[in-house]
Amino acid sequence: MPESQSSNPTARALCLIPRCKTLRVGAGMKMRELAEAAGVSVDTVRNVERHKPVSEVYAARILNALRMRIGEALRAEEYIERTRG
Repeated sequence: MPESQSSNPTARALCLIPRCKTLRVGAGMKMRELAEAAGVSVDTVRNVERHKPVSEVYAARILNALRMRIGEALRAEEYIERTRG
């Protein structure tokens, strides 16, 4: 992980967004349910799952809707990185 991301929790949280679909499916949510829970459109969720850019506000809403605090999500990401190699 680049130094700028490792020292910036927001940037690290945004790195989780590419895993949005995996997290959503793991939470047992449909795309529409996640959009409603996050207060964003289904198109926004669809775009995020297609790895298109998302604002910090949307990232926080989506992670919150998945009932994951950013700290928990970051620990999960760190675990994935440690076990991947």
